[in-house]
Amino acid sequence: MKNKKIHNQSLIEAGNKFKGSGMPVKCINDVRKMYKKVVSDASYAGANHNVLVYRTDEEDGFCDDSEFGAGKRLLSILRQKNVKNIAVVVSRWYGGRQIGPKRFDMMEKILFDVLNELKM
Repeated sequence: MKNKKIHNQSLIEAGNKFKGSGMPVKCINDVRKMYKKVVSDASYAGANHNVLVYRTDEEDGFCDDSEFGAGKRLLSILRQKNVKNIAVVVSRWYGGRQIGPKRFDMMEKILFDVLNELKM
């Protein structure tokens, strides 16, 4: 896992902060290492949700981290764009104000930012 980790800019909506991190991966072991590294990073401390989405040549999947439906939605974007060998974590800090489905739009924006940064 010598690939460079890429962070995109964070977004804020009604006090809710969203931040993403992604990197190329080759296997599920790379995905696990990447996820562990991201969630242990001090800049991600206190995030209420760390949604993981990944695709490799062998498998794909997601973890919603209690943000029901987010992982499935993000994975469908990776499939539609036929992007493989990538892992992305989208983190959310709840800002005290409900934003409903708008949170999914923000997570998608973060995903697209990461894909653009990785040129995928």
